[in-house]
Amino acid sequence: ALMSGRTVLVTGASGGIGRATAVGLAALGARVGIVGRDEARTRAGAWQPAHARRIVIRRLGRAAVTGCHIVYLGRDAASLPDVDRPVLTVSDAAVAGRRATIHFVIVDNRVRFAINRTAAARAGLGVSSRLLNLAVDVQERR
Repeated sequence: ALMSGRTVLVTGASGGIGRATAVGLAALGARVGIVGRDEARTRAGAWQPAHARRIVIRRLGRAAVTGCHIVYLGRDAASLPDVDRPVLTVSDAAVAGRRATIHFVIVDNRVRFAINRTAAARAGLGVSSRLLNLAVDVQERR
């Protein structure tokens, strides 16, 4: 599967887009951890298998991010804890988009993305020229 062998932490996963993101990533083969503001809804969602894969709950902190390749920052996500390895941050929320490496946006009723090269550099990640050319917006390094 496309995400097989990858570990992803999804914040804001007690419902809505965060929950749908967690289920979609699990369907692609990722190991998914979720964090949500509403603990009861988050726990209920974790016990519903997504495409025969169990979703686990993690408390947001350095330990939650350890071993993750991608962290999806939901609308109410706190700042990403410092980690000692590169982690790709993805968001669709305006507030989190300023600190995420990839930020999803809607343009002409289609999902597109913007890239924050400052966030990528801070995370120790490089961004390919092909990906930069596909982005609707690129925030350059400062």
